[in-house]
Amino acid sequence: MATSNLISKSLGGVLQESGSGSPNHTSPRGSTYTDQSNGIIYLNIDGSTSWVDINKNSYGNMYVSGNTTAVTGVTTNTWYSLSGATWSGSSNSGITFSGGSDILIVNSGREGKYLAVANGRINRQTANAVYQIGFSINNGTPSDGFYHNSSTSATETTSSISIIGMFNLVANDSVQLSARNITTTNNILVSEASLTLLKIANT
Repeated sequence: MATSNLISKSLGGVLQESGSGSPNHTSPRGSTYTDQSNGIIYLNIDGSTSWVDINKNSYGNMYVSGNTTAVTGVTTNTWYSLSGATWSGSSNSGITFSGGSDILIVNSGREGKYLAVANGRINRQTANAVYQIGFSINNGTPSDGFYHNSSTSATETTSSISIIGMFNLVANDSVQLSARNITTTNNILVSEASLTLLKIANT
């Protein structure tokens, strides 16, 4: 939504402004504008109509604990959603946790570069196997460099995996964790996991 109900006050050559909707009007470079509909603050960077969101408080977290629901019918080297587990969301601002599922969604006006950090604990399922956990963007296949692996064995009942990455995300982009078994068709049981998104820059 374009700017409406604009209020401006001059402060030594720049403007402090507020209104409803994201800014699309001309103001002196260095002016600030607050969108009263969502509290997002913008900075004018060119003395014309170019504005950037300077809010850094977009973040989201979700986790699953004590999960006993395994992904079954596994095909080797195939990525699977972990939505069968019961996920919880906490500490979310500008990121929507899709209630009860395994997805974090970027809200409108919170576009930017995000740091993603995740971990998961996989329980051994009947035999030795090598598992991977990765970031799935918009239900896509995790890209190279955005997944890690660990193995389980007859003497190792659980195995932990941690991953970190950075993504450019826009409104309504979703992020979730996916897992796969790359050596066997054994079930995938992620008993503990968490995913955190933190906006670190505008794009």
